[in-house]
Amino acid sequence: MNAKTFLIRLITLIFLGCLSIYIFVMFVDPYQIKGLNLVNKHAGGHSDRIMKPLILEEMGDDFKMFIIGSSRTEIFVPSMVEQISRQKTYNYSLVNASLEDYIAAVNHILHVQNPKIIYLQLDFYTFNETHSTRNTILNTPLEKYLGQYIDLKRATKSNNELVFFNTTYFSLAAFIDAYKSVKLYLINRNKEVSPINVSAQAPTVTPHKDETSLSRDMKNKNVEVPDYYFISDCKKNCTDRYREQYKYYNYHINEPLVTKLLGFIKKMTDENQVKLIIALSPMNKEHLEMVLSDQKLTKNWFRVKEILSHIFPSYNDFNNCSVNAFRGQLYWIDSVHMTRKMSKIMMSVALNQPLINEIPENFGFKVTPKRLNNYLLNLNNCVINAGK
Repeated sequence: MNAKTFLIRLITLIFLGCLSIYIFVMFVDPYQIKGLNLVNKHAGGHSDRIMKPLILEEMGDDFKMFIIGSSRTEIFVPSMVEQISRQKTYNYSLVNASLEDYIAAVNHILHVQNPKIIYLQLDFYTFNETHSTRNTILNTPLEKYLGQYIDLKRATKSNNELVFFNTTYFSLAAFIDAYKSVKLYLINRNKEVSPINVSAQAPTVTPHKDETSLSRDMKNKNVEVPDYYFISDCKKNCTDRYREQYKYYNYHINEPLVTKLLGFIKKMTDENQVKLIIALSPMNKEHLEMVLSDQKLTKNWFRVKEILSHIFPSYNDFNNCSVNAFRGQLYWIDSVHMTRKMSKIMMSVALNQPLINEIPENFGFKVTPKRLNNYLLNLNNCVINAGK
């Protein structure tokens, strides 16, 4: 084989390899924007980041309250919130949201609306340094609102990078995310939520005087959510699997970065005189016990509460042992997603209009810098009891 033939074959091989990778990424469509999307119909959450901003702008209504958070806040129905807040409400929940999403969402809202109240619900997994949705935000309306605060490393003429490799699916990041999507799909494609899954997570519900027709229906049907959301009875021998599924694996908090990102949100709302309500989302008893069974996660669980107290004048903490009072499918769809009844209770607490007969002590506890130390001391009992 002469040099010319070898070179032609090598170039052909490289071209076919690159083409195969590109076709693979297009079939998976990890960011749900331009491919066939055969195995990633619910994982990317990219459509949320396109539709929520566009719907808000097209509606043209004068909304005064906004609900921002991950998929766990989707259950906050605007009409329910409006009954408590007396403010026209828009739900801006984003699937698998990160701190970057929240910066972009708040910035977008302040540019197109004149809000009075923003309710921002943060999840424990959100603080893990490995969790980022920066690639998902690219090529959506939220990109320009995030780009004002974070360098998205988009190519420009000044840095002499090729725009093509940073703005299309022809990138290493896109290939890696496509691979992860396929891996998740293969793990869960044959799994269904069976009665075994449901009973393991949600024991028989004790009759409740305020039970609604919605909650009764929830108990009498199988809820269509992936079973990896459920915490089963295997506990410690499957803790490693749950760490990965709930984004707890290699959990590490980049405190300077978290402080910086949340500081952007505080600065924006302060400058625009918007009331910002910060809340830590709840997880059910079994899920919380799983988290507190791990020393490293427990340390970070406490640290998240300290960090928030250093940034904001106050926040509502729904992520403590008070969730033990809320058991079964009357309050939980799965171990981290609550029902409408639970969301109504939470919103009433956050807006200082609690349903007195239903609120256990410390549920949605209002943490301030002055109250922090005593609160953390009380939480030690929660950790001790969870370990028994």
